[in-house]
Amino acid sequence: MHVAQGNPLLGLINPERLQVVASIEEADLYQLREGMSVNIEGDGFAGLTLRGHIQAMGIEGRAVGSDETAAHYDVLIAIDELSPEALLRLRLGMSAQVSVITYRNEQGIAVPAHALHTDDKGNRYVIFCPDAKSVPQRHRVTPGLAVPQGVEVTGLPAGEIAVTPSESFGNITE
Repeated sequence: MHVAQGNPLLGLINPERLQVVASIEEADLYQLREGMSVNIEGDGFAGLTLRGHIQAMGIEGRAVGSDETAAHYDVLIAIDELSPEALLRLRLGMSAQVSVITYRNEQGIAVPAHALHTDDKGNRYVIFCPDAKSVPQRHRVTPGLAVPQGVEVTGLPAGEIAVTPSESFGNITE
């Protein structure tokens, strides 16, 4: 076959530096930034979770189907160093599910949303016991972000939090 000068004849792939290309809807693009941590799982390598980070995000959207109005953008994910076991199980072109870690706070405390109460002055609090033997008391907190576990709060020391309505406690100290 004849080829014109400048046309690529082949592509080289380093199997130790694999990447994932994900497609994301326009409405979700604002949540992503380069460098964010990513977990990658797939049916073809079940039981193995790969780690990586967003390396680049496409600047030009593309239409996916004729019935969809939102554009999609490519997101390039660099996979962290792979173990020899992982290298044996992965194949080029495999499909995968990508989970982007948009927020992480290792020191954060999350409480169920129904554990948060509001007093008549608009202050937020939880019913709190420093230990199992103490009398329940209102403890003022500052709500933060909603997370899968509930609502992140600040101002709460270690102890026990009651998640039942405050009216069910007879003796609550302020």
